Amino acid sequence: MQVVDSIIKREPAMLVAGFEPIRRERWSRQRVIERLQAWRDRTRETNLRESDPNLAGAASRLFGSLEAACSAADVEASPRHWTDQRVIAEIQERYVRGKPKHIQGLGDIRLACAAKRRFGSWANAVAAAGLIDRIPIAKPLKRWSKQQVIDAIKRAIGEGIRLSDISKRDQGLYNAAKTHFGTWRAAMRAAGIQPFRRQWTKQLIIAEIRDRIKRGESLSSRDRRNINMAAAANRHFGSWTTALIEAGIQNKSAHRRAAS
Repeated sequence: MQVVDSIIKREPAMLVAGFEPIRRERWSRQRVIERLQAWRDRTRETNLRESDPNLAGAASRLFGSLEAACSAADVEASPRHWTDQRVIAEIQERYVRGKPKHIQGLGDIRLACAAKRRFGSWANAVAAAGLIDRIPIAKPLKRWSKQQVIDAIKRAIGEGIRLSDISKRDQGLYNAAKTHFGTWRAAMRAAGIQPFRRQWTKQLIIAEIRDRIKRGESLSSRDRRNINMAAAANRHFGSWTTALIEAGIQNKSAHRRAAS
């Protein structure tokens, strides 16, 4: 607390002296990706660690490594001089050397980024190298915009899909909704849909547990699909385990698996 107070007291003095106080930037995985892509569009000849150490540090913290963050953003961390011919030669050489074919770039992130930059996509680069029938091309992950998330939610509602089932059926949509709106409920509100708050009773909890047993679904209280019901079970039964017993699950080992 003393350190924070000291910084706060020091800021007016810094302003008087003509210095702008340094404020820590709030980073998220999405913000890192956006900043990396902006850096890529701004320059291709500068080392990221040298040109923007704060961004490089945040990328390493949030993704485990700078290379992993750059891969998620389709950005090359430290560009080399790539030509179409060099990309093709590197792909062919790494293929002959038996490098992992299921990974873009055959295990080399820089090659993957250069291939996308020079040819538009990894698949186009592999085709140019004459190996399109020998190197498997993974289907690219869909990139969602805010409007696409909203449209998908409205479309699902129009098809008669229950609100509680949309997130289960399309994990990509669910993750994109959380990325753009913070929570699934906030995304539904953005789509003009008022989320329904389920009114749990003892009878409803027991019936839902039995239904999930029949459907072969997880009964773990940590499963995100069970969190609300588990919280209601704690209110009505005192614990999740007691609710399972009331629903007819008498096996102790089953209780341990459900609680894990």
